[in-house]
Amino acid sequence: MTSRFGTWRGRLSGCRSINLIGGPIRKQVPVYSHGGPRNLLDKAECKAWAQQVKTAPEAFTAFKFGFGGQGAGQPNGPYNPTLDGAVFRKTARECANLREASATTSILRCIAPDSSIRAARSGCVKPSNRWIRCGFEDPLTVRYSEARLELKRSTRVPLLAGEKVELVEGFRPYLDNQVLDMIHPDVAYSGGITGCRKIEDYTALTRTPVGLHSGPCSLIRLYASMHPGAAIQNFFTVEDAVGAFRGNKEKMAQGPEPVVRNSVFPAPEGSGLALN
Repeated sequence: MTSRFGTWRGRLSGCRSINLIGGPIRKQVPVYSHGGPRNLLDKAECKAWAQQVKTAPEAFTAFKFGFGGQGAGQPNGPYNPTLDGAVFRKTARECANLREASATTSILRCIAPDSSIRAARSGCVKPSNRWIRCGFEDPLTVRYSEARLELKRSTRVPLLAGEKVELVEGFRPYLDNQVLDMIHPDVAYSGGITGCRKIEDYTALTRTPVGLHSGPCSLIRLYASMHPGAAIQNFFTVEDAVGAFRGNKEKMAQGPEPVVRNSVFPAPEGSGLALN
């Protein structure tokens, strides 16, 4: 005779984690990628890259870019550098080349901390229009501060953050003060699948879209991101982790290799995380 515990254990062993958080509401999860032309100042190279994106089987519609190299605020020591006018002018040219080359490709704009208000006001990145979706990711350091309010008041460019923010408590000041247009938790930092679901429930109060950061991670972490991505309502995208750019992590799968097509990833099917 099977014990009550044994019966439940058998049921859970064959259950998808996506069902444990409410079940899927979408069969395909949007994803975005990274990379791009090596020389963003070269218009011909930008156009060649845009054409390659359009014909690639993944057909990504959103990309994350870091502009301007270390001079654009990337840490090259214990602190982030303060930017000057030359960096802003260079970044503005890079952004303009990408906008001109990729008229049908949405771009998720990434900029490192410091000088964020000047960058927002300089026109380096323009607000969303019909074709281009642009935004600043992590324009300030991780911990919440009142500088977020000033930055939000200073620009119409969408602001995104959250990959290193922990649990609902960490996201509360961002959401209560409405300083972000999108949040970007990470299942490894923000409390796992359950924690991300609780964060999503709180963001529903302010109708803030939720994305999920997976970064240069394992395939397990990507699949863990896909479950809340398929189950939460106010969702917009997951960071891609498969393909040559990420080191062919899909080779970790025991079954068929996962692929991205038309900028979406199928909601995982199978028991547990469905990584089989």
